[in-house]
Amino acid sequence: MSVSQVMNSLITRSAIAVTGVVLLTLSATAQAQPVVTGASGQWSHKASVTITGSRFGSKSTPAPLIWDDASGTDILDKWDGGWPNRAKNSDYDIAYRKPIRGVSPPHNRVGRYLAGAHGESLADTGYNVMVWKEHQSTGSMYFSYWYQIDPAWKFGGDNNHKLAIHSIGQPPYVPEHINFVYPGGWGPKSPTSDVKWNIYSSANNHFLRPNERLNTGPHSWYGGVLGTNPVGRWVKHEVIAKWSPGEDGMVLIYDNGKMVIEYHGRTDAAPGTTRVEAIGGFARPYGNPNNWRYFADIYVDTTFARVMLGNASTLEKSTKREVQIPAKWADSSITVSVNLGTFGQGETVYLYVVDSNGNVNAEGHPVRVGGGSPGPEPTVPRAPTGLRIVGP
Repeated sequence: MSVSQVMNSLITRSAIAVTGVVLLTLSATAQAQPVVTGASGQWSHKASVTITGSRFGSKSTPAPLIWDDASGTDILDKWDGGWPNRAKNSDYDIAYRKPIRGVSPPHNRVGRYLAGAHGESLADTGYNVMVWKEHQSTGSMYFSYWYQIDPAWKFGGDNNHKLAIHSIGQPPYVPEHINFVYPGGWGPKSPTSDVKWNIYSSANNHFLRPNERLNTGPHSWYGGVLGTNPVGRWVKHEVIAKWSPGEDGMVLIYDNGKMVIEYHGRTDAAPGTTRVEAIGGFARPYGNPNNWRYFADIYVDTTFARVMLGNASTLEKSTKREVQIPAKWADSSITVSVNLGTFGQGETVYLYVVDSNGNVNAEGHPVRVGGGSPGPEPTVPRAPTGLRIVGP
């Protein structure tokens, strides 16, 4: 279910008794969907392509808050912090790295990734492997990244494994926060075990609404469904959130294109607007030199507005998605730097524009990797009819 479909569902449920209002709402939503009519330029990695159409809306800062393809030299050029950063063995510290320990990147576009290890046993030396960024919340959030944990990962305890954090301050666990997590008992226990997503709040007076089914004191959590075990394999994680003190709040999480969390209700009623987004986090089996985490192509932005490539004719059916990097954004024209990610040369993929309200073009616009928009199908002449042979 897309963001626009989720919002439509919420609107429909609240207005179900007023048929006319529902019909008007659905009609207005259909009219608001972006329309993609073309794209000029070559769909080659890091090339510039201009997308044309209508109803793209506005994006005051075209570039995302973070785009990190590991092509830099110092993580602090993009991020406000990262752990571990002072391990006794500095090899464990999170950093941009060429392939290590036999782990290849998810694709060959850059040939590097972010990596760090739970090799030691303090918050900033091995409890956590993560990077974070502070920002002023706009009420909306989209982030995505490729993720893998080491094929030689050593399991232990309840295998609690945190994947991302939304916090009101730095460092990300202090003082209040939401975790996106494989909780105790549902983290990876082997390279083939099931893993399950949850969202967990450290304080139910400011973040997630209380879960009436649980008796968890000042905490609240909501379960999802099974995701993809990341031991020795790359997995694409996407999080779409509307931060709100009211019932219109929302968290959607996708794992390799499959929705694994759909939560509606209060998400953030904390005071102020300063927030921190972290990718990565704590793992129970810390203090082990084999327990490395790997991240690639991290995209973080404070709006739903984005440009995507997918492998299916609708975004919701796309099980492989790669976000594009906007450089210019206007209502009828967007220029992006192409991020092909895992899409291969000659592959036909589908182009999507999502506006700031979460509306997306209903059908993807086909483009060819390494080329432009596929041309029209050739016209095959019809056999003539009504002919009469006239003799000499």
